[in-house]
Amino acid sequence: MKKIDSKAYKKLFLSLVIVIASFVLIFLGIYIYKSITERNVSYEKLESMMLNAAKRYFDSEGLPDVDGQTKEVSIPNLVSSGYLKSLDKLTNDTTCSGYVKVNNNGGYNLFIPYLKCKDYKTKTLSDAIKSNITTSGAGLYEINNEYVFKGEFVSNYVKFANSIWRIIKIDKDNNIRLIRTKRLENNEPWDDRYNTSKNANVGINIYNVSRIKEKLNSVYNNPKIFTENDKKHIVSSNVCVGKRSLNNPSLNNTDLCSEVVENQFLSLVDITEYYNASLDSDCKSLNDLSCQNYNYFTDFYVSGWTTTAVLENTYEVYKTILGEPCKNNAYEQNYFYIVLHVSGNEKHLSGSGTSEDPFIIEE
Repeated sequence: MKKIDSKAYKKLFLSLVIVIASFVLIFLGIYIYKSITERNVSYEKLESMMLNAAKRYFDSEGLPDVDGQTKEVSIPNLVSSGYLKSLDKLTNDTTCSGYVKVNNNGGYNLFIPYLKCKDYKTKTLSDAIKSNITTSGAGLYEINNEYVFKGEFVSNYVKFANSIWRIIKIDKDNNIRLIRTKRLENNEPWDDRYNTSKNANVGINIYNVSRIKEKLNSVYNNPKIFTENDKKHIVSSNVCVGKRSLNNPSLNNTDLCSEVVENQFLSLVDITEYYNASLDSDCKSLNDLSCQNYNYFTDFYVSGWTTTAVLENTYEVYKTILGEPCKNNAYEQNYFYIVLHVSGNEKHLSGSGTSEDPFIIEE
């Protein structure tokens, strides 16, 4: 067997060193690249990671089980529980902090991430809507700690549950009140029960025991209209059902809200809401037909029931038809437009509120 000469041996050894060094450099490069890219996770991606981590966390710790209940978990808790990597391994921004909330809405859980960093902050739906508050002309007005849309051409369009909605207002609880622009296909009686004061089936004008309330409940439970994914966005609210005298044309609805039905997922407008959206200077009461001017409701609202009943009797209810309030027998057939609330704390996904670019509500 021939001996390998020293030159050949050195050449072979050098080749092995080069190969090994090359592998080391490749793996080192991969490690450095991975470290850099992992620490350059986008803020939106980080929010998504927080969301997924929170879902696993609450699967273990327990979800809120009562309508309206909220639970929260911070980023440090997600990290210490092993559901999320430490932020210093995900981003170069050392100022980031945040948490994830889960809200029980009618038995359906909605997860909402909140992230705050040096150059980024999670934008909520109400943040997006309130970015253009006005004091004149068509737009969003701040009135008594609420934010109300007024005028004809306003950016209050929302796409939700395969339908287009208009934002009526953001209430004091930061919930967003929406009205569906397409009425339900079938018209319905407000109520058709036997009324002892009239000795006939003319209906009883008490909202809490009305047929229209039953109908709204059935609409909410219709999967063709609202999927389970839709329902987790719908927040329960109190419905103003106080009665209104035929001699009271006030645009103020304080009297209507003196009586409420609690924890409802769907409702209708009250008798004042259509008219309060007008910017016409002559719109001062329900009797003023000019209230239909400069009013976005006129773009879609033709005729529909309200939640408001007539005070003077037990069988009549108000409806709005072509901008005019009318009393109507409860047993008669009319169309209606669904009203609901979503939380303003939801993450703003996209949209500017115009008809071409509505705000989007989904997950």
